[in-house]
Amino acid sequence: MAKKYIEDIKLSAIRNKIFASLSESDKVNIFTVISLSSGDYLPTQNMIDGGYNVYGGGGITDKKHNVFNVQFETLGIGRVGARCGCVFKIKPQSWITDNALYASKIDDQFDLEFLIHFLNFKNFNQYANTSAQPVISLKRISGISIPKIDLKLQKEIVILLNNIEKGIIEIKNDKYGIRETLNFLKSKEYIDVELTNQLSLVKKLRQQLLQDALQGKLVEQNKKDEPGIELLKKIKAEKEKLITEKTLKKEKKLPPVKAEEIPFAIPDNWAWCKLGDVSEIKRGKSPMYSEHGISKMLNQKCIRWYSIDTQFSKAINETWFNNIHHDFVVKENDVLVNSTGEGTIGRSAIADKIADGFIFDSHILNLRSYINQKYICYFINSDFGQNLVNRLKGATSTKQTELGVNNLTNFSFPLPPLFEQQRIVQKLEQLMQNCIELEESIKQSASQNENLLQQVLREALRKEEVEKV
Repeated sequence: MAKKYIEDIKLSAIRNKIFASLSESDKVNIFTVISLSSGDYLPTQNMIDGGYNVYGGGGITDKKHNVFNVQFETLGIGRVGARCGCVFKIKPQSWITDNALYASKIDDQFDLEFLIHFLNFKNFNQYANTSAQPVISLKRISGISIPKIDLKLQKEIVILLNNIEKGIIEIKNDKYGIRETLNFLKSKEYIDVELTNQLSLVKKLRQQLLQDALQGKLVEQNKKDEPGIELLKKIKAEKEKLITEKTLKKEKKLPPVKAEEIPFAIPDNWAWCKLGDVSEIKRGKSPMYSEHGISKMLNQKCIRWYSIDTQFSKAINETWFNNIHHDFVVKENDVLVNSTGEGTIGRSAIADKIADGFIFDSHILNLRSYINQKYICYFINSDFGQNLVNRLKGATSTKQTELGVNNLTNFSFPLPPLFEQQRIVQKLEQLMQNCIELEESIKQSASQNENLLQQVLREALRKEEVEKV
């Protein structure tokens, strides 16, 4: 697996070298060369096992279908998902889902494999939108141009790149300066580049795990679990009971989640709701600092990703601390979220026993829910949760963006059954620990990471280059 990853970097570097040398060639617009169409909607539950390959947003999948919707060999482009923008060959008589685009027509002056190599070189992923679910649109790629070169030269480049992809390096006429690139890849700089890319891959993998968890793809559903909608009803009843008992203030009714606020599908026994429907959220207290006080005030620096570091806590007046209302005192398993700060806003952590009894300042939100707290922390720290935070940056007219109680309360939230939340958290904790160990291994030595990389990718994503349909 690690060897395959290194070969991918090598192929990418040589592609860059070759296609950069064609910068002075005549160019034609991409839509002059190929006509792109979208595949057809096909959810997993509607697939009927058969003999035809199924292609999705990451290329060929491990699924089969009993009919095909494209009869000829062509190229595909991942349209939706973590690997959107990847370009791949589609075999004749295949089914292409609407998570991919495909070339319904190709100018006969262009070689299919040449186009696949060149369009991968263009890195379509950079044209994806920045929403929770990345998407490639035709409009975003409409400005791309393709070098118009002789068909014979195209085939020559294809043979060279295909050989590089297979690990065959035969350079007779080095007109593209490939030897220079290969020498660089063997140098110390290449090792540094490889390590950086592998760490980036782990980061991407961690987010893919979270995305799978939020879409109900990480663990199997159990039909015996009480549905999310029933859990919501019980939480609502519990809140009304607490309001009657005057242990909870009456809340403003939250609006239902609108269709445009739903970025992806979830299992039938889940429910979309607002985060405030399942949680109580409170802003922290402005502190009374004291140079000779006690270090019990948590601040933004204390809230790391997933954990709290109390060594950065500030000293506050002891008398003031002893008289503070219990609502501002941290309890174990509280979810704490930074509400301001460049690079820190939205960062979320779970309070452990060490943080129990501390106070949180006014730049921190405290969230206590009626469901699994760790699942909520994973939700906020996911790309989906962070994108909800980032939208505030474009919506505020103030110099400093702030994540307020009302903002967090109105986040669209995918709610699984309670028992499934526990299974998700248990699985994520296991896989995230694997990612941590993998990162440590990469930092120590590139050659030591293969076993952990295989374990994480096999268990979490099943196939490195196949995205779920």
